[in-house]
Amino acid sequence: MKRRLPYRALNPTWQNVVAVLQANEAMLREKGAAYAGLFDSAARGEMRPNSDLDLLVHLRDPDDFEAVRNTLEDLLEETFGRRADIQYPETVGGVGAFMFDRLAPDLKPAFGELPPANTVRQVDEERASEISVAVLKSCEDLRRDWGIPYAALEPDAAKPAYDLVLSRMTEIDASFIRFQREFWRRAHEMHRQDLAAATSDDLADDDDSDSPEP
Repeated sequence: MKRRLPYRALNPTWQNVVAVLQANEAMLREKGAAYAGLFDSAARGEMRPNSDLDLLVHLRDPDDFEAVRNTLEDLLEETFGRRADIQYPETVGGVGAFMFDRLAPDLKPAFGELPPANTVRQVDEERASEISVAVLKSCEDLRRDWGIPYAALEPDAAKPAYDLVLSRMTEIDASFIRFQREFWRRAHEMHRQDLAAATSDDLADDDDSDSPEP
C-alpha cells in the first residue's frame, strides 16, 4: 500500500521538486540512492504539460536500481502527477558523454555528491566498446531499433560498436535508457572486479614482502 504524501498536486517547479527530494532523502538513501538531482526542462523552468521529471541519480549499488526507480516513480507521480525519467552519471559520463555538457549547466542538486572522476563513469573507449558489444549481442531488440547488424559486433568490424552506438543515440528515448541501464550494470560490475583484482594483487605483494629471505 502506497503511503499518502503531503505534496500531492504541487506545481512541478524545480524548487518544489528539489524540496520534495530533500524531504524524502532518508527514504531514498535507504532504498539505495547516493545522489539525486534534477535536470532538463524542469530544471530550466520550461516544462510542458506532458514533460517528464528528468533526474540524475547515483546508486549505492547496481542491485538497488529497481528499488530506487520504483520509489522515485511513485513519489513523483503521486506528488506532481509526472513520470520520472531517471539517468545515471556512470553512463552519462561513459557512453552518454556526448550528452553530459547539455545536462550539467541546468543540473539542480537535491542531495548527495556525484561520484569522483576516478570512478566507473570514466570508461575509456576500449572498455566502452567491449561493454557495448556485450550489451548489443544480448539485446536483439536494441540492434533492431538502431539498425545495427550482428556482423558489426565482430572484432574485425569496420566501425567499432561503441562508435555505432554513439551515432544511434541522438535522443533520450526508450532504447537509449535501456542501453544505458545495461551498460551501467556491466560497467559497474567490471569496475568492482577490477577493484577486487587490485586488492588481491596488493595482498599478494604484502605476503611476498613478509616472506623471510632464503
